[in-house]
Amino acid sequence: MDLEIASNLATQFSWRKLDHDDVDITRLEGQLFIDHGKHQVLSGNKVSEMASRKKPLLHWGVPDVEKLLTVLSKMGVKGSVERCMSDAESGSDEIVHIHEPSKALIEVRATRTVISARDEQLASLIFEAIGTLTGGI
Repeated sequence: MDLEIASNLATQFSWRKLDHDDVDITRLEGQLFIDHGKHQVLSGNKVSEMASRKKPLLHWGVPDVEKLLTVLSKMGVKGSVERCMSDAESGSDEIVHIHEPSKALIEVRATRTVISARDEQLASLIFEAIGTLTGGI
């Protein structure tokens, strides 16, 4: 597959190397257009300094739940781990139950991690903690 990228976007790449593979990854600011099998990334608005300093929205890797509980504990968040067996393909799932400062749930699977919390500030703390244990773009 070929991808055309606007030159002003291509000069803003900030490449990160994955630890476990021979792969580099970067985030693109722009819009993807697909027309008759042709892929193009075009810039809509000029990327501001503030937008380029955004926290990662995508993390890779599976967080170690014991280390996650340690990081969360240092942030004043208390929780416990429940290990569950799932189908043979995905192995075991782990669920982190957050008890304090309010209730939340973190489902850790081989392919994804889901944070469920009513308190947006708590969800942000959990996201930040996961970010310290995984790579992000």
